[in-house]
Formats: sequence, structure tokens, C-alpha cells
Amino acid sequence: AARCRGERPASILFREVLPAVRGLVAADLGLRLVVALQVASALGVLGFGASPPAPDWALMLRENMAGAAMNPWAVAAPAAALGATTVVLALAAQFSPRRDGVRPRRRGFTRRRKEVLDGGGSGGFDGFGG
Repeated sequence: AARCRGERPASILFREVLPAVRGLVAADLGLRLVVALQVASALGVLGFGASPPAPDWALMLRENMAGAAMNPWAVAAPAAALGATTVVLALAAQFSPRRDGVRPRRRGFTRRRKEVLDGGGSGGFDGFGG
């Protein structure tokens, strides 16, 4: 319809297409960030990540794995930090504001609804064919 009205392709892209796929892109981006964080931390624990002096949670897990029986907090703290970061990223992607372009419904009565329910207002339907 926009093309029939004579709109330019850039206008169609920014007014019609991008607002329609904004929610899908936000959800996909959140999922990709979570998966990338999990893959990077798994590779770091296996030894394919940063070198030992670097500040990295996966490297902290790898270095402290041998002493986990003596000091479990040395492993639990970086694992909890990775888990919390993953949860925050997933929730931020899921609850991004107005990503579908639909305004939320207003709760409560509007003035017009109240007039109709009270029987007032102009030209309202009273239920008896009048």
C-alpha cells in the first residue's frame, strides 16, 4: 500500500518494516548475547580463552577448579556472576519497552465509557432500541 501511495523505499523501510520487526530483532539479539556469553565462558574454562593474567570469569573458574573442595566460594562466585549476567541479559531482551509498537491499554474508565455506563452522554445506546 505504501508503494502504491508513491512512498520512497527508505520511507517504507523506516516507517513500515523496521517497527514491525523490532520485537523479533530484540528477542533474537538477547538470545544471541546469552549464547555467546555461554560459549565464551565454556571455551575459557576449557583453556581456549584469555591468558592467565587477564581478568576473566571463565579463567577464574578454570584456575580455582582444583581447589573447589577446599574453597567452594572461589568457584561459586565467578559462576554466580556469569549466571546473573546471563539472566539480566535474557530479561532485558524479553522486557524491552514497547518493542512491538503497540501501546498498552489504559486501565480504568475513560470519561466516555463512564457516561455510557451511567446512561448519560449524547446519542448513546440505551439497550431498548432507542
